[in-house]
Amino acid sequence: MKPTQIGGRSRALVPHGPRRALLVVSGFLAAALVALTLAPAAEPASAARTITFAAYAAGQSRATAVPDSTAAREKRERGYLARNATTLDAAKGGAAAGRSVAASQLPAAPTLSRSWEGVNDTGMTPPTATGAVGTTRYVELVNQMYAIYDRTNDAPLQTGTLTTLTGDLSGASLFDPQVIWDPDTARFYYVIVNGTTNTLMFGFSTTASPNGSADWCKYDLDFGYGTDFPDYPRLGSTDDFLLVGVNAFNSASAYLGSDILWVRKPATGSPCPTAGTLLGGGVTSVLNADSTPAFTPVPAVQTDPSATGWVVAVTAELTDNELTLFQVTNSGGSANIQTTGTSVPVTSYSIPPDAPQQGTTRLLATLDNRLTQAVSGLDPARGESVIWTQHTVSGAAGSMIRLYEIDPSPVSVLYSASVGDDVEHLFNGAVSSDRRVNGSSRAFGGALGLVFNASSTTTYPSIWALAKPAFDDGSFFLVRQSSGFNQDFSCEGTETICRWGGASASADPASELAGAYGNVWFTNQWNVASSSTSDVDWRTWNGSIEIERSYGMLRVTTSPAVASQIVVDGEIMDSWGLTWVKLPVGEHTVSFTDVPGFATPADQVVNVTEGATTVVTGTFVAWGLQRILTSPAVAGTVSVDGVRRNDWGVWTYLPPGAHQVCFGSVADFAAPSCQNVNVAAGTGNGNVTGTYTSSPGAAGEAGPLGMLRVTTSPAVGSQIRVNGVPMDTWGLTWVKLAPGSYTVSFADVEGFTTPADQVVSVTDGNTTVVTGTFVQRGLLRVLTSPAVAATVYVDGVARNDWGAWTWFPTGSHTVCFDGAPGFTQPACQTINLTTAGATVTGTYTANS
Repeated sequence: MKPTQIGGRSRALVPHGPRRALLVVSGFLAAALVALTLAPAAEPASAARTITFAAYAAGQSRATAVPDSTAAREKRERGYLARNATTLDAAKGGAAAGRSVAASQLPAAPTLSRSWEGVNDTGMTPPTATGAVGTTRYVELVNQMYAIYDRTNDAPLQTGTLTTLTGDLSGASLFDPQVIWDPDTARFYYVIVNGTTNTLMFGFSTTASPNGSADWCKYDLDFGYGTDFPDYPRLGSTDDFLLVGVNAFNSASAYLGSDILWVRKPATGSPCPTAGTLLGGGVTSVLNADSTPAFTPVPAVQTDPSATGWVVAVTAELTDNELTLFQVTNSGGSANIQTTGTSVPVTSYSIPPDAPQQGTTRLLATLDNRLTQAVSGLDPARGESVIWTQHTVSGAAGSMIRLYEIDPSPVSVLYSASVGDDVEHLFNGAVSSDRRVNGSSRAFGGALGLVFNASSTTTYPSIWALAKPAFDDGSFFLVRQSSGFNQDFSCEGTETICRWGGASASADPASELAGAYGNVWFTNQWNVASSSTSDVDWRTWNGSIEIERSYGMLRVTTSPAVASQIVVDGEIMDSWGLTWVKLPVGEHTVSFTDVPGFATPADQVVNVTEGATTVVTGTFVAWGLQRILTSPAVAGTVSVDGVRRNDWGVWTYLPPGAHQVCFGSVADFAAPSCQNVNVAAGTGNGNVTGTYTSSPGAAGEAGPLGMLRVTTSPAVGSQIRVNGVPMDTWGLTWVKLAPGSYTVSFADVEGFTTPADQVVSVTDGNTTVVTGTFVQRGLLRVLTSPAVAATVYVDGVARNDWGAWTWFPTGSHTVCFDGAPGFTQPACQTINLTTAGATVTGTYTANS
């Protein structure tokens, strides 16, 4: 069948011939870089290394000179040209520097709920491995082979060739398969290139539970490419259409441009319709916002069905600082595809070098920083639908994975992170959120799973995964370690670049609702030891990443119960105490704000361990409120235990016990004798009065002395400290001090931001004035309804479980709620906190 319109490009025959070794597949937070040690779970790692999350500096402007053309790059990857490794290495970016986190601070590795070896094919390389999970089945496709599994058994229900699956038994060359699950129609869909006719084999399962090739509707759709070739198809969906992005080449292997094709979805539960009712059309040579060619358009696989779909792409230049986003809508039953996309500014990226392997000089192709897959769906923590995508770029040890969370409307990058290693090259990634959509039952979506390969001069290729719960950095673990290096007929003879690639990740539509997170299923490549330069040694591995938060519980109490604000690792948490807040395992520093009338407990460094509760008690020792007067009121300096506290008098809290109070000389008065007093805890202490008697001609204090005056603004009951010694409360009225440098600090006052310490100089005969400006905060009360043990986040920081009630600076704040087993996670709420305070409620609804 021909489409109604595909465009007006002239193309010629591409002499691919038998497709043996021609196919190649391209294949984390604010401003700091955090290094995390890889923590093997499924198998031991062959060498110690670190995985890196990074957020890099703002993107640079687009390069005016690039190493070589995309067409040349594409031809090299397809085996047509020799690889210029020197040129590519010149484009490699350096790794960012950052701070390391000790292994003791890392969360424990998560687990795989399913893990098994997939199918392989000894006649084709690389596998172009792809898979998708449905409510009852997992479907895996590799070059020329398929396998259908139920969700619980490793043995497939059926395996066979792609020609059997597609119904084309004419000996056509079929390759580049893609398969997805569509929760909207509860079907699996595939697209496969027919290299003999330059058409696309398209099909879908007749049921959510196919058992074999007979349970599929099968079509050979002709989009009018004629003798040109639609390469590297990527499959995605909308509520109404299946979308396919391709790169087009002519007979001379020249890159013609990238196209976005569309097919109508069949109705749910319908029998196999005719091809004419499905075949749509497409747009050719899609462009970036600046009218340059876009490259490798990747439609997002929807988890939450929507009439609006999205396609992401990179630019056709090898180095850039933007992605491109295309919108797809329904216009009268046909797909309306944006032909000039919208720019998505990102940190600059460039082509990654190829990955070395242990035991050989042959390298693994990491491809040309194209995006390889994308998913879209609701992120409940943000309250909107987002797009997740990733690609392999230059950085860290050589190549690393860059992933993005994109808000399509208005277009912005909500989250961007790089996953790199200081020793190993990371490449061939796939990412998905854990969004669970099964009919009207919908849950999760704030966590993600990432799968990728790693290889170096001291390690064989391996499969690693990242499980990242919402609000956490996540945990890495080894999935499968190859037993040898990869070499096959794609890199025999003088060719040094071995073809490698194929990875997929899909959200589980039937994950357990009892947990706080869902699962992500994946397929990726590994290999057995090579016995010759021409054999095919790749294998595939399937699994399900069980996304869990590796945390322990931190419980903090104050004794006696007082309104101290708890601070963990420098972040405000809650007041009075913490009720079992979930925190990542490792060391944490617990601090307490001051409470009038008490000695503040010292900071405590505690170790939060997996699955356990760490209990911290802040013991506040009561002081005694002591009032010291001069009679008559004169500017005599009151000293307690030999330390000057204030002039004229003092009214402040002192530690209980014996103290000596002395009074300084005042001109024309005889100073009173020192008094020994016993201060009791609490407020019941009697006044201490220093009685001055008239003595005309008596000398005052001899200098040199200067005056220090300290006020609080507004006037609040903060105890003033000079060089760490408590002085008076509310302020200091011209206390006489020896000339020199002094540090003035202020005790915390509930409801206010404490002023920073001030270092001041007191000089002889002069008055130094210090003002402590207290900025009023707002009382923020956060509730969960019903009351559940979910962690409350304010501005991305865990504050407490169940709820929180404490003071925050006024202004805009984002309040989010973690998942709770059995409930749908509430959306984040952004509020403007004023001094009047605010209450935010996260409403949890039971999962259906």
